Amino acid sequence: AGDLLWDAAVAEIKQETRRFSKRQLIWFRGDKRVRWITADGRTPEQLADEISKIIICVNEEDNRNP
Repeated sequence: AGDLLWDAAVAEIKQETRRFSKRQLIWFRGDKRVRWITADGRTPEQLADEISKIIICVNEEDNRNP
């Protein structure tokens, strides 16, 4: 009986985690401040370079629009 309760609890946690993840994704997609980047086939250094450029751009925009 204990295993059945455990299995049901694990299944519910997994389902709720997927739902929470979907809500987060929907929220982030609607936020125009979020900039999505693709990591496929790129090195950590390449990603860091792109992120640095994005941060510099955002900071420049913020400085122009106080």
